[in-house]
Amino acid sequence: MKKILVCILMGAFILSLSFTAECRNMQSVHEMLSKKSVVNVYLGDFTDSSGNSNVDLENIKQILENALATRMTINFNIVDNMEEADIAIQGDVFEMFWTDTDPVDNVSGLGAMAMDAAIQENYARMQIDMSVIDAKNGKMLWQEKVKATITDNTMTESDSVIMLPERITKMFMKECFAKPKRNRGML
Repeated sequence: MKKILVCILMGAFILSLSFTAECRNMQSVHEMLSKKSVVNVYLGDFTDSSGNSNVDLENIKQILENALATRMTINFNIVDNMEEADIAIQGDVFEMFWTDTDPVDNVSGLGAMAMDAAIQENYARMQIDMSVIDAKNGKMLWQEKVKATITDNTMTESDSVIMLPERITKMFMKECFAKPKRNRGML
């Protein structure tokens, strides 16, 4: 019995190390790109599978292009084709949603939940499956479903169409290109 337990624990430990290494590789985009003086970026295919007619893919790409151009820690240069690029960014908008009824948030405590349920606010959400690919070899460098939400009393559906691409671009830039946080005391 003891041997089986030891084998299970060792297997779980080895499995956790492989997941940690995979996550570390996927999250090291900043480290890899910050070593280059200029990173050429091709904004690839952006698609809309959300079924929402308000999705403006060209606007999303323009906002992303502006965010890349003004990034301070990595010097991005937008290029017109994949052959000139170091990386390619692509995405699929799979959800864009607005409602005049804010869903109840996952908050702790009965008082906080009652307060959240009592306050009526407008709510918008956008989700994009974003990918960063090495343009030279096609290797996936980073892929995540990026989500942005906005809750605001005065936000109309038209306002959300303008606000969501800005918010989701900030989330993408932070999640993908931010400097990784170092765990002190950990190997």
